[in-house]
Amino acid sequence: MQSTYWTKEGSVYEFEPPAQPAKDVSFEADRARSDWRDIPLRLNGPLYYAGEFEVLLPEEGAYEIVGNGETSAVIGGVDVSSSARLDANRLAMSQTMRSILTELPANEISAARRELARFDRTLPVIRSGGDVRQLWEYFGEDRSRLAKLEAAYAAAIRNAEPDDPNAYRNRARFRAGVYDFAGTIEDVEAALAIEESRDLFLLRAAARRELGNLEGALADLELSEGLQPDGSTIDAQVELLALLGRTDEALALADELQGLIDDRVGEILVKATALA
Repeated sequence: MQSTYWTKEGSVYEFEPPAQPAKDVSFEADRARSDWRDIPLRLNGPLYYAGEFEVLLPEEGAYEIVGNGETSAVIGGVDVSSSARLDANRLAMSQTMRSILTELPANEISAARRELARFDRTLPVIRSGGDVRQLWEYFGEDRSRLAKLEAAYAAAIRNAEPDDPNAYRNRARFRAGVYDFAGTIEDVEAALAIEESRDLFLLRAAARRELGNLEGALADLELSEGLQPDGSTIDAQVELLALLGRTDEALALADELQGLIDDRVGEILVKATALA
C-alpha cells in the first residue's frame, strides 16, 4: 500500500495525481524476433475511459501546477485529453482516453512511443512552494493537528470485525510514519493478539529499535525469520547482535546465511558487517 503520492525534490515537494486515464496508454510491443517486426500492434479497442476527481491539498502552503493545465492529443490512434484546475488548496482534474483505431501499423509504433513520452511529461504535477511541514513536526506539540486522522483510524478499528487485524495494522503504519513508535507497538500488539504475521513482527522490530529496545527488536526479527526462513532478516539480526556486543553470535549467524540465499554479494556484505 502506497502511503503518499508526494515526492521530494530538494526542498520542494511534488504531487502526481494517481489513477490518471491519460496515463493508461501504452504502445508496448514484443519485436524480439525479426518475423514479428512488421506485425501491427492491436490497440484492444474500442476503449473509452473518463475520470474526474478532486484532491484536497494541505491547508498550509502555496501550490502551483507544473505542466499543462489543459492538453489534448491524438497519439497512435488514441485520443487523450487532460484538464486540471487549482483553486487554493483544491485540485480538480478531468481526463479521458479513447481509442480511435483498432491497430497501429508497425512502422508507426516507435514514433507513437516517443510522442506519448512527450505527452506524459506535459501532464500536470502539483508543486509546493515555501516551507513545508515535515512528518517529524507532527510528533509532540503538533500531534493535535492529526486528531481528525486519528479519529478516522479509531473509527475503523471500532467498526472492524473482531477477527480482522487490518484496522490495527493500518493505524500502526500511520503512527510509525509520524514517529509515534510507542503507539505503533501498541497497535501491532493488538493486531498480533488477533493473528500473528511476519509483517507485524517486522513492524514491531523497527519500532522497538527506534525506541532503543535492541533485545526486543532482535527477538521480533527472529520470530519473523521463523515464520519465513528465507534469510531476509539476517543482516539486520547481525547488526543488532553486534550492537549488543554479541559478536560471536553475529559471526555465527552470518555464516549460516551461506547457501541460504542466491546472492553471493549479499552474503559477503553480511559477513563484512559481522566482521566489522
